[in-house]
Amino acid sequence: MTASEKKASKDKWIFIFLFLFNLQLTLLMFYQITRLLYVLAGLLTLVILLKPYISRTFGFPKIILFWVAVQGWSLLAMIFNGHVNVSDVTSWGGLLLSVLNFILLVHTAICRQKQEALLFAGGVVLLLYLTVNLLTLFIFPQGIMNLGFGNIWLLGIRTSFTTYAVAAIALGGLNFYFYKRKALFLALILVSLLNIFWVFIATAIMMLLIFIGLLFLRKFLLHKMSLKWIILIFVVLNIAIIFFDAQMLFSGFLESVLDRNVTLTGRTLIWEIVIEAMRNSSPVNLLLGFGNYGGQVWVSVWNVYMHPHNFLLFSVTRVGILGTIALMLFFASFDKGKKVRSKEAYFLLCLLASVFVGAVISTYLAEEYIFIPFVLLYYMEALRPQKGVEYGREKSIG
Repeated sequence: MTASEKKASKDKWIFIFLFLFNLQLTLLMFYQITRLLYVLAGLLTLVILLKPYISRTFGFPKIILFWVAVQGWSLLAMIFNGHVNVSDVTSWGGLLLSVLNFILLVHTAICRQKQEALLFAGGVVLLLYLTVNLLTLFIFPQGIMNLGFGNIWLLGIRTSFTTYAVAAIALGGLNFYFYKRKALFLALILVSLLNIFWVFIATAIMMLLIFIGLLFLRKFLLHKMSLKWIILIFVVLNIAIIFFDAQMLFSGFLESVLDRNVTLTGRTLIWEIVIEAMRNSSPVNLLLGFGNYGGQVWVSVWNVYMHPHNFLLFSVTRVGILGTIALMLFFASFDKGKKVRSKEAYFLLCLLASVFVGAVISTYLAEEYIFIPFVLLYYMEALRPQKGVEYGREKSIG
């Protein structure tokens, strides 16, 4: 092994450990000691990553300021409404720290010309997580534990597998497009599909069909697809389904393919409860937020607290209408609006389009792993092989 090969191998191992420290396993978050260890590891990683920015060796990524402002709004809403508790603050801080670290990790890798090691390490860690989770599905068909709201495996309840799969497909795609790592790409696709179909995650299957369909339409949509259009369609789709029951138009597909009824497994009932609560609330709360970080509402029919199972309603319960608009603008800012789209960017946009559709009946957009394809899209051109040579200042890459 040559000196350069040894250095490349060392870089990959460093990034693998950084990913392991910062990509949380949901099962471990139910234990106080491992949750604390993740927080400490995240803070340590943040300190290490911030060092070259404090010394002004690298330019500071501006997208971070937007993210801190959005999360700051959420914290202020919690404080203003008196909803500050250990659980909510821990969840808020965990998401803030995870996204901060991933943005800094990608930005630093580009500045140090380590794009290949970064993408490889991320793919390997996600492959490890999804493979071990698949083994837990075989060994523990009823889950490793059950806390009353569903069986829990290594990656959490079964619907949580989707966010890991989205991140894995994003990283696998760029490994394939940029470095021709076909084996890693196929392995990530295969293990993601096995996790999804083994427990039959209907929302994830719908997202996969949308993703694949959009990929086949690349010839027509390559230069038209953008996050702004995706977000606009997402908002219109929410209004159509929540207020006008537009899902009735797809009742045959829902019942025969996804094994779901037109109530979307009771979600429409929860939406009605949330909307009624909003109608009875003050204009200040509607605009600025209710400060309920978990976004949960009481569903008397089932005698349980549940979150709205819709990202827009979930977001409004947390940060209000103004905060939700700010969050949508934050999502849109990850797309720099290139006039000429690359096939790699289109791949990620198709994946994100499927996530936004899935977010109509879920809260996937509030999960840390979903931010991985957003950040990869933001740094797309700088992540290309050999493109990092002349980078180092913020004005060039972010």
